[in-house]
Amino acid sequence: DAEAQTLHRQAADCYLRLRQQEEAITHLLTAHAFDEAAHLLDKAGREMVRAGRLGNLANWIGSIPPDILENHPALLGYQGDIARLHSQYDAALAWYQQAERRSRVQGNVRGVSQALRGQAREIGRASCRERV
Repeated sequence: DAEAQTLHRQAADCYLRLRQQEEAITHLLTAHAFDEAAHLLDKAGREMVRAGRLGNLANWIGSIPPDILENHPALLGYQGDIARLHSQYDAALAWYQQAERRSRVQGNVRGVSQALRGQAREIGRASCRERV
């Protein structure tokens, strides 16, 4: 309901002031403030991948509607990272390709670079598998 969403947004604001992004993300998603949550995940996702907190990251990204997700290519790249780290190499490549396309549409050079790096890693891995 609207009152609960308002309370969750207020809680998210409090957590942001305390620099507790992950708590804020949880409340934003509960409030259906998906775009705001996606912006925070853009920033927090890389560290979550590095720290191996893939479950939370995957669940949070999975909560974001596709029309909002496509406007956040970094999240698509994180999906690729998650797939790669779960040995789902074909899925990883597909996520990285989607991240590249969306980054190009947005003119996001850094995003294109990261997506291409992910693709190169997967193509190299596939090449090594074929030789074995």
